[in-house]
Amino acid sequence: MNNKLCRTALLGAGLASMSSLRAGSFTADFNDGLAPAGTTLFGDANSGVIETTGGVGGSGCLKLTKAVNGVQGSMIIDDLDAGAAVNSFTANFKLRIGGGSSTPADGCSICFGSDVAGGFGEGGSGSGLRVGIDIYNNPDDAPAMKIYWGGVQVATTGIRPIGDIVTGTEFVDMTVRINPTGTLDVIYKGAPVFTDLAIGYVPVSGGKFGFGGRTGGLNTNQFVDNISITTTQGEFLLPAVRRAPRSQRIIAGYTATMDVLGNDPGNTTYQWEKKAPADGAFTAIAGATDAIFTTGTLTLADAGTQYRVVLTNPGAVTATSAPATIDVVSLPHATPNTVSYNFDDGLTPAGTNNYGTAAAFATGGFGDSGQMELTQDVGGQAGTWTVSDLNSGLPVESIDVAFRLLMTPSSNNPADGFGFHWAPDLPASGFPNAEEPVGHGLSVGFDVYDNGGGEAPAVDVFWLGTRIGGMVIPRTALNTQSAYADVQIRLSALGKVDVSFNGEVVAYQLQIPSWTAFSGASYGFAARTGGA
Repeated sequence: MNNKLCRTALLGAGLASMSSLRAGSFTADFNDGLAPAGTTLFGDANSGVIETTGGVGGSGCLKLTKAVNGVQGSMIIDDLDAGAAVNSFTANFKLRIGGGSSTPADGCSICFGSDVAGGFGEGGSGSGLRVGIDIYNNPDDAPAMKIYWGGVQVATTGIRPIGDIVTGTEFVDMTVRINPTGTLDVIYKGAPVFTDLAIGYVPVSGGKFGFGGRTGGLNTNQFVDNISITTTQGEFLLPAVRRAPRSQRIIAGYTATMDVLGNDPGNTTYQWEKKAPADGAFTAIAGATDAIFTTGTLTLADAGTQYRVVLTNPGAVTATSAPATIDVVSLPHATPNTVSYNFDDGLTPAGTNNYGTAAAFATGGFGDSGQMELTQDVGGQAGTWTVSDLNSGLPVESIDVAFRLLMTPSSNNPADGFGFHWAPDLPASGFPNAEEPVGHGLSVGFDVYDNGGGEAPAVDVFWLGTRIGGMVIPRTALNTQSAYADVQIRLSALGKVDVSFNGEVVAYQLQIPSWTAFSGASYGFAARTGGA
């Protein structure tokens, strides 16, 4: 067993000005049956134990769980880097998952973070990196490998059938690696599971490694052997773009806001560049040196203009984002208006109805005018405001709805969303599933809460209860903070839908299948909150 610190030199073109880095290392083969120096075990006689048999070739190994129901065991390795920040590491080890009940359970994990603690299983421990091997289906989410960063699941991939993840009586190789750019590689049984995965990793100070496993009403052996870990300290060696600016379609007369995320925001400088359709090359935009950039007011002549950003680290090494293209279109409003509401008197307008937590107020709206408040920033609310059929039962072949919308979250994980609905069969007492489709007509959902599938934040367009289009957009673009956003929803006589939010067109000329005009449709505006 080796547990030491050593000094290394960094060599590479363009990096000579950077200081030498320190590296930590840890190895353990467990052949003496003892806990390596600088480690802590958690468990009982059947978990979190080191024994001189059962490992590779019958040698010693760490037994996270034996094939016994209801046990949980782990080993935590103390900080290898004396409190210094770790920008990259490689952890290699041998893993056995096999034996025990015919349906194995529950899984194991490897973790790295400053708050890894206690016993844990496939869900890992702490707010740093967790790589979980989930072998029991609860339901339809396993067998799988799951990645967590910052306490949030950021990626998952199914590994099926179960024989592809369990190992029987054999040990297999596994590698978990944070690269010098902060991306993650995971290799299992010699095959890449994740490659260059951007998880938002930032250098971790005081980091501890942990290996853990558990069983439940079913069980399996989960053994670890021949661990080898190396770490590298300091800032990221190379800059990298984690999230590039995104292409957008903007209504003429509005601006476009773009942002970029690098792997080391605290040690990165930015320079935005622009290339108009007639330009031969990108040129720097004066003063555009922040991670967030907002264009000037756009015209139709700006359509096709590209923007990109150059990231530079303290060693003068650069990374350039992929370009984002800005399209500019015109979406004029229909005239004249059939009806309009401003709520300035603080009353619910005639011919409309409130349900749930919805209520009209004379202040708090755009420019502190009147407003219809659907929900407050409180969990478990649902509010609906409906407008009766405006056309006296006559067929309607097109609509143009415009309003201002305020969504002001107090947390980084707001919920649940807002929806606009137009249908002849809207429920008479409101509709609490606000951002989901309601009735047999047109629904546009502004979904701010991601249920783990990456489907939100998003604007979704539904027809007859089925999603026909929309787009996932960053939460920063969908939440309006303290400002009202312009929303426009148009349905043409040809059955084509346009939706814009704060000047960005999120659905454009979206064709409704088999569109025909219908009669007696009411309008509904609904919002809800949940556990957030």
